[in-house]
Amino acid sequence: AIVTGHTHIKVLEEKEGITLLNPGSTSIPKDGSASVATYEDGVFKLVEI
Repeated sequence: AIVTGHTHIKVLEEKEGITLLNPGSTSIPKDGSASVATYEDGVFKLVEI
């Protein structure tokens, strides 16, 4: 997985078998909704808060 941040825009996608994740922002989301990321049992999820 490649995990990034700083853009305040959430992304969760897979390309060529590699997970790309940006959890977004809890306070100043640039895409309209606050979010966090979770990782459990080998699975990433984006959760809007």
